[in-house]
Amino acid sequence: MANISHEIRTPLNTIYGMSEMAQKQTDLNVIKEEIYNIQVASKKLMSMVNDILDFSELQAGEMDLEEEVYNISSTINDVINMTMAAVAEKDLDVVVDFDTSIPALLEGDEKKIRRIIMNMVSNAVKFTHSGYIGIKVSGRRESYGINLSVSITDTGIGMRENYMENLFTGFGQLDTRRNRQEGGVGLGLAISNLLAKKLGGVITVNSKEGKGSVFTFVVPQKIVKDQPVAVLNNPEEISIACYFNVERQARPGSRDAFTAQIENMVKNIPVSWQLCKNLDEMKRRMKGKRYTHVFITDVEYEEDPKYFDAIALRTKLMISVPRNAKIDRKYENALLMYRPVYSLSVVAALNEEYDSEHAEKPIKSKRFSAPSAHVLVVDDNVMNIRVIENILSQFKISVTKALSGSEALEKVESMDFDFIFMDHMMPDMDGVETTHRIREKVGSYYQRVPIIALTANAVAGSRKLFLSEGFSDFLEKPVELSVLERVLRRTLPPEKMIFEDAEDTMKQQETTDSLELTDIDKETGMLYCGGEEGFYMILAECVLNYEENAALLSELFQNKDWENYIIKIHALKSTMKSIGAMHLSDRARELEFAGKEGRFDIILKNHDSVLSEYESLMEQLKKQERVNIILANDSGDVVAVSESTDASEKMSLTMENFDALYAKFEDAMYSLRKDEMLAIVDELSRYKIGKDTKKSELDKIRRKINQDDYFAAGSDLEVLRNDLKGGN
Repeated sequence: MANISHEIRTPLNTIYGMSEMAQKQTDLNVIKEEIYNIQVASKKLMSMVNDILDFSELQAGEMDLEEEVYNISSTINDVINMTMAAVAEKDLDVVVDFDTSIPALLEGDEKKIRRIIMNMVSNAVKFTHSGYIGIKVSGRRESYGINLSVSITDTGIGMRENYMENLFTGFGQLDTRRNRQEGGVGLGLAISNLLAKKLGGVITVNSKEGKGSVFTFVVPQKIVKDQPVAVLNNPEEISIACYFNVERQARPGSRDAFTAQIENMVKNIPVSWQLCKNLDEMKRRMKGKRYTHVFITDVEYEEDPKYFDAIALRTKLMISVPRNAKIDRKYENALLMYRPVYSLSVVAALNEEYDSEHAEKPIKSKRFSAPSAHVLVVDDNVMNIRVIENILSQFKISVTKALSGSEALEKVESMDFDFIFMDHMMPDMDGVETTHRIREKVGSYYQRVPIIALTANAVAGSRKLFLSEGFSDFLEKPVELSVLERVLRRTLPPEKMIFEDAEDTMKQQETTDSLELTDIDKETGMLYCGGEEGFYMILAECVLNYEENAALLSELFQNKDWENYIIKIHALKSTMKSIGAMHLSDRARELEFAGKEGRFDIILKNHDSVLSEYESLMEQLKKQERVNIILANDSGDVVAVSESTDASEKMSLTMENFDALYAKFEDAMYSLRKDEMLAIVDELSRYKIGKDTKKSELDKIRRKINQDDYFAAGSDLEVLRNDLKGGN
């Protein structure tokens, strides 16, 4: 318990301390760094809590298997990426030996298999300070499918033989005096052992003190598609010359592993290979035969850069470089392959499917979107809904939200959904009762619509409990994107999922993704707008609203209506900051504070130049292709506004439009987003509300927002909404 207490309190202290520091910061870069540290500590804490809960659940025999179809190459690729991140600050090589004859699609509990492998890797990295970490993946065919084997080898501290019998027990490390600095609650291998048994597999260990360890996990899996995980398109047309100076390139202790990996890769990839021991041999071989591909590393390149540059002009030169290497112009005619280079990445390169800029996924992966899918998210916490909504937006899924069980019942009666995310703990009517009431309704739709439980109470037996209560699936909070994606793949109707190559998606984005404006910091804009799509939507909205905003600012300036001018220039400051137009935002801020301090001479002197800069920026945005696409495809959700500022010529606001703006206002109010509330009030001021413009009421709401009396402002806006309903 002392060990657990120490391990849990450490990340909690980081989260608490960094949160306090972030609240006092104004520097965006410092805030981002502190939030990153909070995120790292949160993940560590979540991992430990999950370990404790899972160990309890496994000991009680209550953990269920979740079999699904998966691609083993994706699993191992993720493991490699996480391993590379883990060894980034250590003097370690990572050697990957992958048998490409393993079937591409297997069926089993991929999530638990991934976890076992990562626990073995984490253990290896933790106790290895020099040499290498080896990952070997192979398989043996059986009548039921395949015995998948994953071995993790390290050159770490190893262990005594008498320690191994206690290796897989929980809540302890084998030698706390020697290993205490490595941390952890001592559950990783114990959980892995229990998981392996649950899967019908086994974990074995071979270790010597001071010589390192080899952990091997073997698990039976069904074969879904008996096609090798990596297939060459035209093997008969390929001939490879490979020069890898093991003595110079590999760290001591890694050389034998690299040699064995290369030999196995040559056996696995059925093409003509020529391995060269030194540069002289390579030059001699290259004179006598023409090779389609040449593989070297950055170390061999530096032996004779001019020679390899010349080779790159007449054949395909592949150069292996460290992951932190920057793209160098001297390599401009070669394909850079980030380490570790192994059989899957080599096949991808030979098939011309390897992307240096997205090298974390060397094999083309299929992603999907579901723009015709419609989901109901039920949660009493607005921020929880926004998180799920933002994640689902990556799949282009439409979201309807409900803030209570009773509201959810109304929504499911008014429209059909592809599935429902249901929070477990809600006041008045919790998720279980709401699900019961949906299932009790008359009609087959209510019995078959998938309802997925969302809960932070992930304890032993939770899954069985939710399934017995009528739920279709179960997701733990906080939701992991990879886990959510698997749930979506299982739940969404196949005809609504549109699959496309990640590489093709990237190329499509490249045609519309250029923003060549020195006045806008795109990274900052995307941060404030919640991602790239939101960023470009806001840019288009800025263009759409520019003429009216500029006209109103000019009118207020001419009339010296400083009270309303300050409000409007404040809105301009906030909007420009949200798109990353920091210079214009700062200039608008100067005018705002000058007005608040009564220094109107500063406004008189700088107003024209600020508006000129505003106009220039909007003209540049109008020339941006992606902004124009959004404007051209505007669905008309926002009613067009007359260019005239005359109140008598303003268009009337429909109930539908008011409801949409009111819902956005409520979200902003509950999340305390002051600038967004003010922007919505500005939007409302563009229309007639009922029989007149209700200017005085909107001004009163603005004042309350500026006084931070958000909920009083919300009540006043609700009165206006009721007026519109009553036809006033």
